[in-house]
Amino acid sequence: MFDKRTWAAGLWIPVLALGVAASEHADDKPALRTIASTTLTDRQQSATTVITIAEGAKVDGKRAIRYHVVYDSASNCHAVVDGTATFFSETDESGDTSEALPNGEWATTHQFRDNGANGLVKLGVDVDAAHPRFVDFTLEHPAAALPKCIGPAGLVFNVFAERADPTNPLYKMRDKTAATYHNVVYDYMVDYPDELLVPGTESASGDGLDFAPKSGKADIAVWGKYASPDDTRASLLHDDETHCAPGKVSYEVNKPTFIAFSCLTPKGRIVYEKMAIHNDVYAAVRFEYDAADHATWGPVIKQMAGSLRIGPGPQPAKD
Repeated sequence: MFDKRTWAAGLWIPVLALGVAASEHADDKPALRTIASTTLTDRQQSATTVITIAEGAKVDGKRAIRYHVVYDSASNCHAVVDGTATFFSETDESGDTSEALPNGEWATTHQFRDNGANGLVKLGVDVDAAHPRFVDFTLEHPAAALPKCIGPAGLVFNVFAERADPTNPLYKMRDKTAATYHNVVYDYMVDYPDELLVPGTESASGDGLDFAPKSGKADIAVWGKYASPDDTRASLLHDDETHCAPGKVSYEVNKPTFIAFSCLTPKGRIVYEKMAIHNDVYAAVRFEYDAADHATWGPVIKQMAGSLRIGPGPQPAKD
């Protein structure tokens, strides 16, 4: 099993390209497409989130995007968040300007903000297509008027347009129920395709296990741990990136509910890891695989990373 103290944490889906400086001459840039009404759905075992966006009238001369989000969790939490977000920047908080899509294409993304009645809403939107293929949504400091079940952490999700590609492993899994690994020591869960992966034996400490592919080659592991006094989200990212090749960290996320990044190793393999955060418990899922196998493992990563969750009552760790 991977040693969680020495291996890097990374994220390959989604993967953001390194930021590119904006042109000094606005006239050199191609005209942006008008965004038509587009609905994207993020389906996880724990919740379903549907977001609809469309071009809005400019606000104070800035481009604006209307958004409507419907959130339904398995715990019977229903919430609706809608409003208008105005253009904020061409780069996200990491200085990135684009997003890698599951089909291998790239999408230019712009950032929009709405600091209004809902709280602070941040939108990252694919602006290359009339019907965006990617939306990143964050709600911070949710308003008191929203359902209490949203909680102080707000909402965080990203969603891609679905493509009915019958050769895609995720398409093959669509109508099948995923198996679930539940770690009782740290009370975290992750869904996995049992048609493709076989869970191994838990580690001696009971913190997690490795998954073995039924075919193909990939190193896959999940684990949990308690936060230490010296842990910060930034320090965890910094420490784990030491196993990436210099300059090969292509994406990094640091949010209250999870951290993640993507990189290439010195041997050119793709590393993906996402670490969920709940109170003083961390739970992580990690992949390492050859770049040539991305079409196989990319959809599996999306499923497992999206389903990673921590329950309300972690148990004491085993000696």
